[in-house]
Amino acid sequence: MTSSTHGLPPSPVHWASVEEWVEESSTARDARQRILAEKSLAAPSRAQCSALALFARMIGSQHILMLGSTGGVGESWLLDGMDPAGTLTVIDPDPHRQALTRDALAANRSGSVRVITAQPPEVLPRLSDSGYDLIVLDEATAVSGDAQHAPRLLRPGGVLTIRLTDHEGSRSLRDVAASLREDPRWTPAWLTAGDGLLVAVWQPPTDDPSHDVLN
Repeated sequence: MTSSTHGLPPSPVHWASVEEWVEESSTARDARQRILAEKSLAAPSRAQCSALALFARMIGSQHILMLGSTGGVGESWLLDGMDPAGTLTVIDPDPHRQALTRDALAANRSGSVRVITAQPPEVLPRLSDSGYDLIVLDEATAVSGDAQHAPRLLRPGGVLTIRLTDHEGSRSLRDVAASLREDPRWTPAWLTAGDGLLVAVWQPPTDDPSHDVLN
């Protein structure tokens, strides 16, 4: 029996083909095709999206914060993984990307979506402390300084994910990764989904009121 008949992923030699093995919902697929057609932004890979949906499902996410719209692609995956009664908040300053997200999720029947068109630094200070189970950043937002808000915004046991858009990763992102690794309140790991995912679990001591971690 070959791997193609029992649904197993390919051998590591052909690991790139796992992108074709992961299935997308019609909503995510249509959003991806729209982005590819107009070349408006780079869509996250299916492997990255499936990993994000897995994290959302594993920790029972009810409140997810996403900085940097993916035009409805990643958003759709997150909605499929999170609690159907939950809320996905997407912050992005680009009105076109946000319009794509709204259009893609117009018929969504799982969870609610709050789309905020603004610069993240204008919005993040107003969001609730410990109000989020999962925070999703792309590489650009992570290195811009927005990641420093994650310790305040995540609940204990919450997860921070940073989606790489360049398989090498920028020097600034490596600095962020080093900050996560060196702080005992984070448990980080690199995953090889798509161009890569940097994932970290936030678990501060119960008697530690400090929130400033990523300097």
